[in-house]
Amino acid sequence: MSRAITQAADGDDPLHTAARTVGLGTWQIDPRTEHLHLCERAWALFGLPEGAQRPAAESMGYYAPEYRERLRQAYEACLESGTPYDLEFEAVTYSGERRWLRVTGEPVYDEQGSIVAVRGALLDIDAYKRRELALIEAQQEAERTDRAKTEFLSAMSHELRTPLNAIVGFAQLLCADQETDPATHNEYLRHILSAGWHLRDLVGDILDLARIEAGRTALNPEVVHLPDLLQECLRLVREQAAEGGLDLHLEPPGDEAAINIWVDRLRAKQVVLNLLTNAIKYNRSGGSITLAYAPDADGQAAVDVLDTGLGIDPEGRAGLFQTFDRLGQEAGGVEGVGLGLPLARRLSRLMGGDLWLVESTPGAGSRFRLTLPMASAEGWDRHYAPSLDPRLLEERADDPPPAAARRRG
Repeated sequence: MSRAITQAADGDDPLHTAARTVGLGTWQIDPRTEHLHLCERAWALFGLPEGAQRPAAESMGYYAPEYRERLRQAYEACLESGTPYDLEFEAVTYSGERRWLRVTGEPVYDEQGSIVAVRGALLDIDAYKRRELALIEAQQEAERTDRAKTEFLSAMSHELRTPLNAIVGFAQLLCADQETDPATHNEYLRHILSAGWHLRDLVGDILDLARIEAGRTALNPEVVHLPDLLQECLRLVREQAAEGGLDLHLEPPGDEAAINIWVDRLRAKQVVLNLLTNAIKYNRSGGSITLAYAPDADGQAAVDVLDTGLGIDPEGRAGLFQTFDRLGQEAGGVEGVGLGLPLARRLSRLMGGDLWLVESTPGAGSRFRLTLPMASAEGWDRHYAPSLDPRLLEERADDPPPAAARRRG
């Protein structure tokens, strides 16, 4: 049997005028002839050319796929048992765009009480529905924020108490026993200092994250010679690495090209140091850490930190850059609260770069990549950079070879 869509005459009566004003279209399906009759407004809601003739079966193609079965079942129930329906769905217009519509359907009876047709209305609710969905998303985001605040306060209450309890406890021991031998006295002081430094770093990370989230982080970008920055970071962690029996390596690019970056030097150093200290903390005795750098395909400077440590299980990687997520290491002996990597990623992105995990094998190690924007600095010389500590610029016998000779301006 031939299936076709035909256009019904609207007329100029007030009822049709009101329907057009509110964006209301009418439709009717005659199951005997299998024709779908649409008013002029209904054609427009689907974006169809006015007066076009199309098979009725084609109308299903103008419903978004996820709503087709529900609409089909509602129509069949109405046709078979007279059950009216009122549904919201997304239509796919003739041009391929999505539009939210509300459809109602009811049976049409003949004089004998038999159902001879199904008719209804189509209402354009796209603007209303999009506002509703935006409000739902805003509410969900507010709920996520509230949960995050609760989790933050819960984590902070524990993390702040731990070093504070250590400071108070060892201070009480010193006060209680005035005749403590020098060795024990010094040991207590070392514990107090260690807890104090940990508390200082924790508060510093929290404040940094808070400033970033509030959009109040001030950056002072400058031209920085990348090899010098990396050398400085390696020097700062050298003693810590030696205590763990770890070897440090700096791997310059093969072409020995000078690489300058445009970053906030202190923040860039903070990010690199975080990656290095993590590589040290989660490494194995006798392992190694390699710091490699080179320009990448996108015109940025790529810094890779490779370690031979514990590695990261695939199921734990989703939370790698989430605050306070230590990937199951909470009960381990490694100090930390799960703020370093989230903070490092935020800082790298603020400077126009990024930070991510390239690869990791449990029991074999990980590779993290930091990218930072490159800068052209013809004639720039590191010895004339006032932000660098002169003591860190002295050439040392155990330094890796410089990437390239620099010219004085």
